[in-house]
Amino acid sequence: MIAEGVLVGPRACALLAPWLAGIRRLARTDGATLDPSVVAAIAEIETVSRAYRASLSERVGTCRNAEIVESARVVSWLTTKQTADMLGITPRAVVARIERGSMPAKRVGSRWLVDPINLEET
Repeated sequence: MIAEGVLVGPRACALLAPWLAGIRRLARTDGATLDPSVVAAIAEIETVSRAYRASLSERVGTCRNAEIVESARVVSWLTTKQTADMLGITPRAVVARIERGSMPAKRVGSRWLVDPINLEET
């Protein structure tokens, strides 16, 4: 039996949205056409992701709440190369965005790491 759909929670949507947006951008760049049902699913995931992120920012009112929300967030940070591949730009262009402050990132040793949730804002 083939299922009609898959239930994806808001937090999962927030983590998936940047990758799916990257896939959509790659398809556009390559001149490919995505199936309309895939495009609709990506749009829905992006909508849920935005709503989830907005609710997080509303809940972070006190230091205690901020610590709880931040500690609950488990994120796989992306390297500049992974970020560049998702955005269809060079790793050097990613570093340039980070250095001018238009792409939030953290420095670990000599490497920059980018939170995938921040990618849809750049």
